[in-house]
Amino acid sequence: EIYKKIFKKKKIKADFKISNQYLSENQLIKIINNYDGIICGDDKITNKVIKKAKKLKVIVKWGTGLDSIDISSAKKNGIKVLNTPAAFTEGVTEMAIGMMFGLSRKICSSDRDVRKAIWSKRKGFLISKKIVGVIGLGLIGQNLIKRLKGFDLEILGNDIRPELKKNKNLKKIKFVSKNLIFSKSDIIFLCVNLNEKSKYLLKASGFKKMKKKPIIINICRGPVINEKDLINALKKKIISGVALDVYEKEPISRKNALLKFENCIFNSHNAYNTIEEVKGVHLNTIKNLLGVLNEK
Repeated sequence: EIYKKIFKKKKIKADFKISNQYLSENQLIKIINNYDGIICGDDKITNKVIKKAKKLKVIVKWGTGLDSIDISSAKKNGIKVLNTPAAFTEGVTEMAIGMMFGLSRKICSSDRDVRKAIWSKRKGFLISKKIVGVIGLGLIGQNLIKRLKGFDLEILGNDIRPELKKNKNLKKIKFVSKNLIFSKSDIIFLCVNLNEKSKYLLKASGFKKMKKKPIIINICRGPVINEKDLINALKKKIISGVALDVYEKEPISRKNALLKFENCIFNSHNAYNTIEEVKGVHLNTIKNLLGVLNEK
């Protein structure tokens, strides 16, 4: 609503497609040929979609992650793909830390008890003196480590990029393998990008290495964890709990077995959503779109 005036002033006709989470490949194929530019979320902009996009000049991702866009196909077809790098670093970091305390002190469970007039005394554990593993040391991983340093923790880090060992923001952490993080950590944060190497980064083999019943927090992408293996790990009490902002399929089905476990915190892919950062992404998204369309 805020930017309709800008579209009108620039003589840009804008359609607004409402979906529960994202538009599918089939939905996009039917309409994509109408547009010179698109602003998308996690809409499935595949090679098949791009082949149908005869007029398309620019795809602007509202936010950061580009894994739902076939960037290679877009490039071959002369379509620019733009996003807002580092858009939600602070919001996602703060949500991750909030989830950590939510699990360690069982805040959500206690809240539910009190609402039911149950005066429970659930026992949590201290964060200080614990070992924390952070897998994925990009902007969010680095920002998370910066915040965690204030809690008197031992921090283990892992990333596929060896050059990050020289990063000044990561000087005081130990770089180790994923398997060592799985076996030694009390708390594990997943902060990776989704790609072929990171899909099912955490699966049965990783859970088997967990000796300390850690809590796990995933604020990156759902398919980074194999959900069937996660459910099994919860059943067998291999882990103490999990906090998820993302899922293999979104929205999560009401029949998903994960929802039966009390020692979990579930969020609706909403870790990014703060007033301040959303406003900034709105502005940059419109800037990206107009920057290309006005090149005519």
